[in-house]
Amino acid sequence: MDNILSVFEPLKICKGEFFLKSGKTCRQMAFIESGYMRMYDIVDGKEITLWIVVQKINL
Repeated sequence: MDNILSVFEPLKICKGEFFLKSGKTCRQMAFIESGYMRMYDIVDGKEITLWIVVQKINL
């Protein structure tokens, strides 16, 4: 695991910022060191949560 993590660069994403925006192709992999991340879609003007990832789980 240390070998894998050694190729990653830390990136701090604050609340309200985006890892990936709608319509873009994801070309990154991430490990969440602290906190959580949520993926959502907007349907009929409402945010619909598709999944939530918590720290120490890769996505």
